[in-house]
Amino acid sequence: MNLQVNAILADYDGTLAPINVSREQSKPSKELLEALKQSSEKVILGVISMKDYWFLKNRIPFAHTYGCIGGLEIITRKKAYIRKLAANKLETIKKFYDYVNEHHEKSCIKIEIKKLINKKIAGLSLDWRNCQEIPPIIQHLKDTTKHFNLYTINYNEPFIDILPIEPNKGTAVKFIKQLFKIKGPILYLGDSTLDNPAFKTADISIGVISHNDPKLIEAQFLIDFKDVPKLLEHLIKTDMTFTNELPLLKRGATQ
Repeated sequence: MNLQVNAILADYDGTLAPINVSREQSKPSKELLEALKQSSEKVILGVISMKDYWFLKNRIPFAHTYGCIGGLEIITRKKAYIRKLAANKLETIKKFYDYVNEHHEKSCIKIEIKKLINKKIAGLSLDWRNCQEIPPIIQHLKDTTKHFNLYTINYNEPFIDILPIEPNKGTAVKFIKQLFKIKGPILYLGDSTLDNPAFKTADISIGVISHNDPKLIEAQFLIDFKDVPKLLEHLIKTDMTFTNELPLLKRGATQ
């Protein structure tokens, strides 16, 4: 397989940045950042993440587009788009945020607000990594999301995301493809089951092995987290030509 890549779209946590670090430490390595910057000068570069625009914009400032909060909001250098179903439930997520503030145990649970580019609340992340055990209020808040008709993402980690609707990174890839009129192959990099819809939509799908079980990743190829910069450097040197014969790549579940 030899394909001329027209766009690179990538997840952030566990793909471009280490997963189990603090928010402040969550940054790509200098080596990867330079490779991403050079890639952005040759093809469309986008980041599709559960993080919001305000987190991503300073970490990958040269991206052409951001698929924020799992694709609920798509931002380009000129305009922002939000999925209609999500826009219709922004008031609901704000009410839930107010409810959490009234009931959560402030001593150890950290609340991360996910904001749209207009600063409206579009999601929450509840993080109890600093707690000695799972606070009982967490289960109560999970149950309460059903009352508010919100969508909860459980990561099998000491944090959860609560969103107005179910995110879909595959929908984000399709929208970006149409928006930028991308005709040639799209390469997508991701590290979790949340990326599976995007893997199915992209022409080249590469699962990044970091903290996860690679058997659950529905990608054509797999690559170790530490080797992502080398993959991009190879693409840059070969005028963005992808080949499946790279020693860095392993056979994935869909290959």
